Amino acid sequence: IQSQCLAASVDGIVFEKYKGNPVITEPPPDGSVDFRDPRVWKHNRKWYMVIGSCKDGKGVALLYCSDNLREWDYIGVLAESDGSLGYMWECPDFFPIGDKYILTFSPIGVSGRKTFYIVGDMDYKKAKFKWDNIGEVDYGFDYYITQTFLDRKGRRIIIGWINAWNWMPWWKGFGLPAAKNWCGAMSIPRIVELDNKGHLKFKPVEELKILRDFHIRLEDIEVKAGLRKLPEEVGGKSLEIIAEFELKSCKAVEFGFNLSCSEDGSEETVVLYNVKAGELHFARRRLDLGSEDVRTYKLGFNKGENLKLHIFIDIYFLEIFADNGRVCLTNNLYSEIRDINLFARDGRVKLVSLDLWKLKSIW
Repeated sequence: IQSQCLAASVDGIVFEKYKGNPVITEPPPDGSVDFRDPRVWKHNRKWYMVIGSCKDGKGVALLYCSDNLREWDYIGVLAESDGSLGYMWECPDFFPIGDKYILTFSPIGVSGRKTFYIVGDMDYKKAKFKWDNIGEVDYGFDYYITQTFLDRKGRRIIIGWINAWNWMPWWKGFGLPAAKNWCGAMSIPRIVELDNKGHLKFKPVEELKILRDFHIRLEDIEVKAGLRKLPEEVGGKSLEIIAEFELKSCKAVEFGFNLSCSEDGSEETVVLYNVKAGELHFARRRLDLGSEDVRTYKLGFNKGENLKLHIFIDIYFLEIFADNGRVCLTNNLYSEIRDINLFARDGRVKLVSLDLWKLKSIW
């Protein structure tokens, strides 16, 4: 049975465990033995904590309150699944943006979907959270268990785990992560904002620009059927790409980037836009895990708008931002990118501009 314990630090490096642990010995009746991932915040001189759990096969977020971080009172269920949002909610986070409150969580039991957010109103006097909007933080395969913080500029920053599932016992020692001795990575920091329709949108923090190094810019290029290989000097293990394609004059059925991950082309990653369907596709072929995976999301454009893609590549990881930050796709690649190609199928598309930077290491 999982419990909650306290540890304190004055420097964020050395922590001392509270001698009175655990501060919460067992889950409440509204929870279960899956009772983990506390998220603590302060509001009007009181501490609050949300904990992920499950009840009767449905995920729940449980709310607690304290005056001193040591004695905690159980308040009740902050939010729960309606049956379609998984049977266990991991790593819940609860925070305000403007006059709205956001609850994020990663559900277990929802195939292929990693992290949700729900938007609503919080009444602290009644300890009630009433939500009316739901969405996904990231539509990729591998953006999991996010957490946020408020920085000194007042920005809400979110970071997720780009996880490789070999931490699961039955995958131990399997695939490229085991061979390379890693298990996922942290995503780039993103600013969280709320649009006027109650949906979250995300954009990379501006501080990432200090990593930019060698730069090339291409303008007004017609991409025809077939592949157009970008100059060899753009290659590298860590890259940032900002591309804009003109949709008004587009005659291609599909267009985008082909990222080759092997000499014979058997492993590749494709980021493409299907013009007729208005859908952004991400596809990866990864022979080491024996599968071919595709993610699709329908984008919304106003008349005359262009398609803009902002892409970060870091050896085995790819993060894509589209639709003004309303759509993010984050994925493991499992194979290092060798070449970057532009392509168009059954027609042509105008590449308005492409900026590409090699990125320096953060270390």
